[in-house]
Amino acid sequence: EPREPNGSATYVHDSKQLTEERRSSIFAEYEKHNNHLGFILKVLSPHMISTSMLRRYVFI
Repeated sequence: EPREPNGSATYVHDSKQLTEERRSSIFAEYEKHNNHLGFILKVLSPHMISTSMLRRYVFI
């Protein structure tokens, strides 16, 4: 579960869902604590993305 620097959950799975102001605010908070921030990248093939999307369940 993603968390903001103060420990509260962000509940953000897609940055496009945020307003520009909120995105900038979150980024500024992370910059304050950049010595505790890391990234992990994983390259996904187009095939993997496509097949994963087909398995997605939508609950209403």
